[in-house]
Formats: sequence, C-alpha cells, structure tokens
Amino acid sequence: MRAARIPAKIVRGWMESALNALLGFLFVLWCVAGLVVAGAFVARGADVALGEPATLTAGARILLLPGAFLLWPLVLYRWLRAGSAA
Repeated sequence: MRAARIPAKIVRGWMESALNALLGFLFVLWCVAGLVVAGAFVARGADVALGEPATLTAGARILLLPGAFLLWPLVLYRWLRAGSAA
C-alpha cells in the first residue's frame, strides 16, 4: 500500500496565508502604535518637542496629526530625547 502524498501546492498555500496573516497583524499593530503616539504627541508632546515655550492652536495640531502618524518612530524618538534634555 502506498502512502498518500501531500501536494506541495496545498502546503505552500497554507504557508503563504499564514505569512499574510502575520504581516497583516503586524501592520495593524504598527498602525495602532502610530495612532497612540500621534495622538499623545499632538495632545501633549508637541509643546515639549518644539524646545521653546509655545502653544499650538487646534488647527496646527490637526495639521501635525497625519505626519506624526506616518513618522511615529521618529516622532517618538525625538519626543523622548527632547523630554530627557528638559
């Protein structure tokens, strides 16, 4: 009696779907972290990161939000560096 072979296409399809699910999950985590950092930065951290005492208007904070979301690792690094220097 001959053992049944598992077609490589089925295994490859399963691995590809698992990899896609993992990459999708990591993308969602990246976006959630971006929203949290951007929201906190726009609410509180922008004043600290500017270096000089200045208040931002609501319009300026709204304009900062998309950039802070997209560049959140850099924003977090600069914000933490500015906070430790103060």
